Amino acid sequence: MNAVYTNEDGQALYKVHSPFKFIGRKSTISRVWPNDNTSGSDDTVMQEKFAHLAQINWKRLSPSRIRLGRTEADVNAFFRKEEGSGWLGR
Repeated sequence: MNAVYTNEDGQALYKVHSPFKFIGRKSTISRVWPNDNTSGSDDTVMQEKFAHLAQINWKRLSPSRIRLGRTEADVNAFFRKEEGSGWLGR
């Protein structure tokens, strides 16, 4: 639930952060925001900046919901469970 998704070159594209909670668990999905370093400082050129993209509200008994901008939908509309995997995945 906490992960950084990268491209083939290892550059981060998305980051998922999920604080540990038993009730009211939420995952925040962020995407890399282009680094517009115009100061020329080498210290900030390689730093990745992330911008909020979506939030998932995880539910146990009812369908989990994802909010992307002003749109909200069931998680099942975006993600599917693989056959043979358990409640927590493979």
